[in-house]
Parts: sequence; structure tokens; C-alpha cells
Amino acid sequence: MKYLFITALGVLLFAYRHLDHVTRGDDVAWYIPFIEEMSSAWVVGLTAPLIMALVRRPSSHLVHAGAAIAIGALQTTGFYLVRLAVFALCGLGVYDYGILWIRYFMELPMQLIIYAVIAGGTLYWDNRQRAALLELENLRLQLQPHFLFNTLNMISSVVYEDPAKADEMLCRLSEYLRDALAKHPAQEVPLAEEIAAAKAYLAIMEARFEGGLPIAWDIEDGLAQAIVPHFLLQPLAENSLRHGLTAIRARRHGEELIITLTDTGAPAPAGNGLGLGLGNTRQRLGHLYGSRATVTLEPNPTQGTTVKVTLPYRAAA
Repeated sequence: MKYLFITALGVLLFAYRHLDHVTRGDDVAWYIPFIEEMSSAWVVGLTAPLIMALVRRPSSHLVHAGAAIAIGALQTTGFYLVRLAVFALCGLGVYDYGILWIRYFMELPMQLIIYAVIAGGTLYWDNRQRAALLELENLRLQLQPHFLFNTLNMISSVVYEDPAKADEMLCRLSEYLRDALAKHPAQEVPLAEEIAAAKAYLAIMEARFEGGLPIAWDIEDGLAQAIVPHFLLQPLAENSLRHGLTAIRARRHGEELIITLTDTGAPAPAGNGLGLGLGNTRQRLGHLYGSRATVTLEPNPTQGTTVKVTLPYRAAA
């Protein structure tokens, strides 16, 4: 994509130069501005990562001014050498760049503008990324106290009627918190890790119900390393558990990863209304993947509801 953008920029610059010569009636062969503008675009494009790296390091304005001048001189040298080489390879003779030392001063103002644009764009992008990550982390952290409150509330409901069962649930909760919440993981994890965390949560809930929780897991082969948001399954499982969670499935459909949780409770309400867990999940997916990810509630043919999560498929490196 980066190289396509550089090439497109070169073509646009060439079109401007060529049409300018045509409107003025200048007798200039079309390939000369083409070589000049394409070489300019590619040299600037190849030096852009250097500018971005310098901007991301703490530096004074004086350092940036010196770097802009030095990179500008490097770009001018690059323009000249690339054009010399292309002219020679195409049998067009020796490229005439005029008086070279004056060219350095002539190109410098535009190169300072280019440096400023790339630097400003880099800082703007980085700030947007940091803000998005902070918002994502805030959304993820909202779920943890919500989950903890609900779990403790459930445990408190059995403390007096079955102390042994409450003790078992507390022990399992302690293990879950130590293994899942204390790690401060990244925003995304392999599906296998997310499934392990969801199973640990369901093990806590299993102690609450006589006869356990008969939940079917149907995970398509080869999806263990599929990337999913961390803490995705737990709030979905918690929501479906209230309505009789029966199955959790994951499958790949082309370039999409589809995860469903099926229950036997009441059908999905009209308007596709979402609680905190589901609403939070929808927000997180929107920040991470935009319109490529969806969360929907679909009524089952007989009874109950299926929560369907669609994500762009991507495997861990």
C-alpha cells in the first residue's frame, strides 16, 4: 500500500508538470517530467521512515531543523543520482540538473515543507493511536469490576445455604483472577487463550449449579491461533448463562471469524438492545476493527437466542 501511494503521488506530480508544459506550448518530451517526478516521489517516500523515526525520538527544535536540512540535502542528491542512472539505462544521455550546488538551495524550501508535513502527520497519527488504545483499555477495564461484582453477588447468594459450595466458588474465582486478570495482557490474544479464560470463568459458575453446566464447545480445527480481543468471551458467556447457555462455537468463513453463543432462554428483544457486557463488547470491536466486526442477537428457530460475533480473521504470527 505504501509503495502504491508513492507511485500514485509520482503520477499526479507528473500529470501536473506535463499538463503545465502542454498548456505553455513547451517542447519538452513527456518522459523527462515523468522520470523527474517519479524519482522525486520515490526518494521522498524512501526517506519518510527516517523522518518518522526522528520525530518519535525526544529531540529539540534545533535538532529537527538540522535533520530537516540534512535529509533535504540527501533527497536532492538522491534525485540527481536516480535520474542520472535512469537516463543512462534508457539511453537518454546525461541528465542535466543545472548547477548542482544551487539546486540544493532551490529544493530546500519544499523539502522543509515535506519534512514538516511528514512530522506533523506522524505526531497526529501517534496521538490518535495512543488515544484509541487508552479508550480501548478503559472499555476493557470497565468489564472486570462488573464481572467481579456479579460473581461475588452470586457467591453471596449461596454462602448461607451452602457454605461448601460458596467456598469452592471463591477458590475458583481466586485462581481465575490470579491467572486471567493479574497478567495485564494485550488488547488481542489467540483464541485458545481466550477459550481457556472463558472455561475458567465457567468453572466458577459450574459450582453454583447442581449437575454442572452442560455446555457444548465446538471450535473448528485450526483456529487456536486466531486473534481475538482479550476478555471477549467472558462477558458474552456471562450474559448467555443467565438465559441457559448451551453451546459456544467458533468457525472461519472466508476472511471472517464467527463466534456464536447459543442459549435456551427468552428470544432477543426487539431493537437488538444490549446490556453492559454486550454493549461494551460492541464498542471495543468498533474501535479495533470498525465496520468489519459486528455483534448481533438472533432468535433461534425454536427457543432462545444466539449471540453472533463476526471478526476479521487474522492468525497470530
